[in-house]
Amino acid sequence: DERIEDAVSHADTQDEEILKARAKYQELYDKFNAVCQEEHAKVVEAGGLHIIGTERHESRRIDNQLKGRSGRQGDPGESVFFLSLDDEVLRLYGSEKMKNVLSATGMKNDDSLENNTVNKFVKKAQTVIEDNNFGVRKNVLKFDKVNNEQRELIYAERDAILEKADTRSTMISMIQDSVNMIIDKYCDNKKVSEAEYEDIKKEIEVLVFGIKSPDYTPGMTKKDLSELYIEAAKNKYCDREREWPDINMFREFERQIILRCIDVKWMQHINDLEILRQNISLVGYGQKDPAVVYKLKAFDMFSKMSDEIKNDAVYTLFSSRLKGAVAPKRDSAA
Repeated sequence: DERIEDAVSHADTQDEEILKARAKYQELYDKFNAVCQEEHAKVVEAGGLHIIGTERHESRRIDNQLKGRSGRQGDPGESVFFLSLDDEVLRLYGSEKMKNVLSATGMKNDDSLENNTVNKFVKKAQTVIEDNNFGVRKNVLKFDKVNNEQRELIYAERDAILEKADTRSTMISMIQDSVNMIIDKYCDNKKVSEAEYEDIKKEIEVLVFGIKSPDYTPGMTKKDLSELYIEAAKNKYCDREREWPDINMFREFERQIILRCIDVKWMQHINDLEILRQNISLVGYGQKDPAVVYKLKAFDMFSKMSDEIKNDAVYTLFSSRLKGAVAPKRDSAA
């Protein structure tokens, strides 16, 4: 390959092998060029290249490229297309109506028609298809913009973790958010009922393994319960830190948990967005803009994914055990 490249290049050289290769290349070029010129003269004498098409493409640009094969560099040539009214482009845009008109005139299936009306009909069908395809591409760009915005957010968070960010504050923030999400899930009012407390207690004790739940008191507010649970969860978090002989090892362990949860949930989110994109066109039948609906749904899905990342990270941190460490016993009052 290098020898061929040297043979066809025009760089100055005194290398005898390269000069011999260039001479040989020129000899072969002159030989085959003479044959090509002879065949070219025969083609021109015969009228040039003739293109025969049996269908029309959805895009006029593709058809024009095909027609252009017949008249390269001023050579003669022509093109002709033979179409059936059952052609895909025509069938989707009213060929049945034209069939009925032609049948009324007495034309048979094996008869042909050459008329500017047919050309206009084909061009109109192609124009409609091109407009539809343009609209689809425009929506795809809008969908991609939403995806890119979410990608930038999640990658920024991931890069911050990779760049040795303060994982302790990140994890404590996740603990606080996860606890508050559970409380908000079961309690709509400012005050917490005993039944709501039992549901909250059951789920938080699964999330934060080994936590000691605060006692319920009548008239307890959501804020009071949140503060008590967050304080208990922080204490449990400090216990986890003390289980590790090296705090730097624990920080790295913490970092890997967060990164793993982000990666897993983000990959699932990408798949969910693709499924949403495939089905979003159906909302057009309800006189809604698919791009707007996609943006709203994608935002809700992203918020849900962010919550799941926090919950999974917190659950993994408290449920995993350091090999050789003694697992804490559950408090009987918890």
